[in-house]
Amino acid sequence: MSSKHQAELTRILVLLDQAESLCKNLIEERADSAWIVNIPKEGVSLREVEREAILQALELTGWIQQSAAILLHISPRVMNHKIHHVHHLLPAKRKSR
Repeated sequence: MSSKHQAELTRILVLLDQAESLCKNLIEERADSAWIVNIPKEGVSLREVEREAILQALELTGWIQQSAAILLHISPRVMNHKIHHVHHLLPAKRKSR
C-alpha cells in the first residue's frame, strides 16, 4: 500500500472514530430523555414515524448524515437513500440550490 493510500486510510479511520465519539456523547447527553413514539388512537403510518426519527437524528447531529446514521443504527448509505429518495429531506439552506 502506498504511503498516500495509507495516509488517506488513517484519516478515514480518525474521522470515523470522531463521528462515533460524537454519537456516544449525544446519546449520553440525551439518556435522560428517552424518545418514545406516541401512537394516536387513529394510528400513524410507520413511514411518518421513520421520517420523524430521521429528522430528529439529523437535528441532533447538525445534519451530519454519518453521525445520524450511527444514532439510528443504519448505514450511511441507507441514511442517504432515505433522506433523498424516500422522505425527500434536505435542510432549508440546501433546498434552494
